[in-house]
Amino acid sequence: MVAAGQLRAQVDVERLVDVLAIKETGTRWTGRPGPVGELSAWQITEPVWREHMAPRPYDEVRDPALARACAVAHVRWLITQIERRGQPATPERVATCWHFGPGHARRPSQYGADVANLYEERRLANAGTSAPTP
Repeated sequence: MVAAGQLRAQVDVERLVDVLAIKETGTRWTGRPGPVGELSAWQITEPVWREHMAPRPYDEVRDPALARACAVAHVRWLITQIERRGQPATPERVATCWHFGPGHARRPSQYGADVANLYEERRLANAGTSAPTP
């Protein structure tokens, strides 16, 4: 198993949270719940909210700052869960677990690949460079 400190350096949690909102709702959440009752730009479910934000009531997920705090806490928790499974916590793997749950740490997914691509695009943009054009 790899040391947790080494693996966390591979994921910029704030950038990943931004990209997850883009993937989930394009950051333009309409206020309507998702297909299984998810709320906020991050489409946070009530069990995830209770895990990280209790005792606050679930309805407070409608507050963007609180929803973001929950998303950050959940990404950090997922990183820990992935590392406990002996896997490196890459943006793709964290995104896959965000979407499917931590039991899918070894599963490749299109969702995870899409998030990883967005994450890399934002990393390059923040570095003042652009992705090569094919």
